[in-house]
Amino acid sequence: MEDLILYETGQGGELRSFDGELEMTEGFGSAVYISLFGGEKDDSFWANDLLFNGNDSEVIKSRTPESLQKYSLTKSNLSRIKTAVEQDLEWLKEFATISVDLQLTGFNKLRINIKITEPESQNEENFSLNWDGIKNELI
Repeated sequence: MEDLILYETGQGGELRSFDGELEMTEGFGSAVYISLFGGEKDDSFWANDLLFNGNDSEVIKSRTPESLQKYSLTKSNLSRIKTAVEQDLEWLKEFATISVDLQLTGFNKLRINIKITEPESQNEENFSLNWDGIKNELI
């Protein structure tokens, strides 16, 4: 799956460029990032109108940020947060097998591990996103 390279800056995602040209990747990294953090409320993802032409059933609505803010980072809440992450990544199951694992890494710190395996090629990508519950941001 070819996509633009998107990276976390600490203040949101940015597209990566080199010599004025946007860089591309064959991976799922940008799709994962946008799915989890692209549109936090209703249809706030900037490309929803462009991509889905007002079709509310298809727009990107990220549930992960709300669950990270709503639930304290404790073992008893991991399943709730995991459900939100899995729901946000559901659309990728058309292209690959997705598995999600959450780990508490310290006080108010959470690691979201995502494994994506493409069925035909068996190519596997792993992503780890670290969330700081005190700063309320990815680190």
